[in-house]
Amino acid sequence: RILENRIHCPLCCKVTQTKDGQLPPRDNLMVFLVESSCEERPPCANCDNGHHADFFCNTCGQALCCQCREETHRARMFSTHDIIHMSKRGREVNKKCTLHGEPYIMFSAAKHTMLCINCFRESSVDARLHCTDLETAYSMG
Repeated sequence: RILENRIHCPLCCKVTQTKDGQLPPRDNLMVFLVESSCEERPPCANCDNGHHADFFCNTCGQALCCQCREETHRARMFSTHDIIHMSKRGREVNKKCTLHGEPYIMFSAAKHTMLCINCFRESSVDARLHCTDLETAYSMG
């Protein structure tokens, strides 16, 4: 929040002076990571116990608690279902490129933009030198 031309960080409480009350430029990588994360755990769609879901079945499209995963999705008929941990679900629901409809896989440090595989291929060789995968860009950031 900006108060008296200063930004107060809610996490570290650091105060940063701004120029004429202007916000710093938008960090597209940070916005992407925040929007694609899945921090809230929905309730289990399979039981009435009110348990929070720890897993997500991509095949069924339902959230599952540990107990329902063990009791229902361990059966042979569910053996081909794609079940992932909820912490990984945010990364798999990533936004897609508006130009190509492909998921974002790269970050351009030069342009501060997200790139799909087609955007990366269409970039010049020099521009590709400034691109990293999302995991690396996140850890570097």
